[in-house]
Amino acid sequence: MARHSIQQYRKNTVASLKEASPHAQVTAIFQHILGNLVAASNAIERKDIKQKGESISKAIRLLDVLKVSLDLDKGGTIASNLDVLYDYCTQKLIIANIQSEQAPIDEIAGIVRELKEGWDGIPDEYKNGQVPGTPSAE
Repeated sequence: MARHSIQQYRKNTVASLKEASPHAQVTAIFQHILGNLVAASNAIERKDIKQKGESISKAIRLLDVLKVSLDLDKGGTIASNLDVLYDYCTQKLIIANIQSEQAPIDEIAGIVRELKEGWDGIPDEYKNGQVPGTPSAE
């Protein structure tokens, strides 16, 4: 019964995320990356190699989702810097996985937390992609 409830929760979560705004989707991705980094840290402490690898792999896949969503043509320096930062995070997580080291995971968690705080701080009027003072496409 509990397994069915968890599966239903995941289905509902995925369905609601597909309907969420792009801003809310990115927020959820940051949250999931952080959750997977916590899981990887716990797995390292328990010496659970399988769980560590799975959690780090999920975090890397989510970083890749963020990376491919960048518009390098329109995003300018910010998009370019994020592109390089996501690559850096991925490389550090690969090292953490291979060497079962906690320090790179902690470093990347700090970077992701900082990015998430900045993302969460975006004013509401910008979250729908419409810059205040510009004509809407309606």
